[in-house]
Amino acid sequence: MVFNKIKITDSDGSSPEKAIVNQNTKSHSEGVDAEYEYLESIYGKQNVEWRLNEQIMAVYRKKFYDILKIKLRNGQKRTYWFDITSFYGKE
Repeated sequence: MVFNKIKITDSDGSSPEKAIVNQNTKSHSEGVDAEYEYLESIYGKQNVEWRLNEQIMAVYRKKFYDILKIKLRNGQKRTYWFDITSFYGKE
């Protein structure tokens, strides 16, 4: 899949081992934008069909992750792990 001109792997994002990887990202802001575009492609418009409950940056096994916890309009909660190691700290 391609979002914001960034290729995203086919992983499901349910854990660090299955994290979604933003490939060919040039900056942190570009990578984060792609994360939100990815979620909107699945669930629809942010703050209409789903909302962000929490966004956490974590380090696990020497890799950097954005963990996005969202709540869907129907009340279900989802957590997505994005591997941001390749662009963490780039501006």
